[in-house]
Amino acid sequence: MSAIKARNTLSRHWEMLKLLPTRDPGCSALQLCHLLKDAGFEVSKRTVERDLQELSCIFPLISDESANTYLWRWMDNAAVDIPGVSIAEAISLQMVEGTMKTVLPKQLLRSIEPKFQQARSKIAALSASNPSASLIDKIAVVSPTLPMLQPQSIPAVVDSVQQALINDKQLQACYFALHDHTEKNYRLNLTY
Repeated sequence: MSAIKARNTLSRHWEMLKLLPTRDPGCSALQLCHLLKDAGFEVSKRTVERDLQELSCIFPLISDESANTYLWRWMDNAAVDIPGVSIAEAISLQMVEGTMKTVLPKQLLRSIEPKFQQARSKIAALSASNPSASLIDKIAVVSPTLPMLQPQSIPAVVDSVQQALINDKQLQACYFALHDHTEKNYRLNLTY
């Protein structure tokens, strides 16, 4: 099996595990097939059935065999914390990354940077085999207002303001108005 095919199969399995419901009634192989196709994975119903059988040997999955079609889901009380991001999550993260970098405090940004990196890696890895992964190259996020240039700022000052905002603290600030060259002092309340 080629590396690209193995990566695609693993991504499909991960996506499938994320799509499986955690409670009754469950999801049929045909429903999962359609959901996977929506996520950009071209698979047959039979492939999904084989995948479910294989995954149920490793993960706590069950199928309700009382209906005409098997309905698959996670076992009751199963710990369902699948690492990674789905294609939709990866695309969403890529689309908001630029905006988030300009508004989030650095310490919060550092905590989600691995998710941004994971999203970039997933899209790069699947771009050749999954049409949904190429969607990021076809979408641009445009602000509904006029674009504004970011002001020149001192990183230490920005960090102080962000920390004050996070901790509901006041700031003492000196301000020069555009046409008034006298310095004014203000106490800023950074609470909502």
